Amino acid sequence: MLNNGAYYLGHVVAGSGMHRTRLDGDKCRVTVDWALIRMSSNRIYRQMHEDHVSGNNGFHYYSNASHNPPYHGGSTLNSRSGATIHKSGRSTSMTASLYHGLESVQLDRLKSDKGPGYNFSIIWIYKTATPEDSFSFAEPGDSGAWMTRMDGKVLGILTGADERQSTHYFCRISDVFDDIKDITGAVEVRIAPTPV
Repeated sequence: MLNNGAYYLGHVVAGSGMHRTRLDGDKCRVTVDWALIRMSSNRIYRQMHEDHVSGNNGFHYYSNASHNPPYHGGSTLNSRSGATIHKSGRSTSMTASLYHGLESVQLDRLKSDKGPGYNFSIIWIYKTATPEDSFSFAEPGDSGAWMTRMDGKVLGILTGADERQSTHYFCRISDVFDDIKDITGAVEVRIAPTPV
């Protein structure tokens, strides 16, 4: 291990494999990238961004709201265009941007394992807008961060960006949950409730 294990997060219990494709319920291929980790006890503590994000509550320092909504999952991406979305990343900390809906869908061709031809893999791309005087929504190192609405609903997991076009790539949280069910055999997958 590097640096006497200082970078060790924990034991990977299950994972999708890096940028693996799967079939969703409609027989469309989507790209997923996730891991379930049993955290090492010395890595479980109040953490991230000078303790601005702790436990399961993501907005207690960032919002002017009187309440502090916990993160929670959803089955669909139902934010309307113009809504504010948030991300808490390792490199850029907590950032916000306007969601402009689906910009496009990137289709990657994958060679079929059932003979000649290709299958297609879907990567969702959304358009964001940030004020010119603000920091960017995401930078290298933020991959894997949850993208949420102000009410704490998790929309997806950030997987990449194109800085020149102000677009960001993400995996919908519903696709992640479905893939976890397929791989682990779990009947229900959800985001853990706020710790007491």
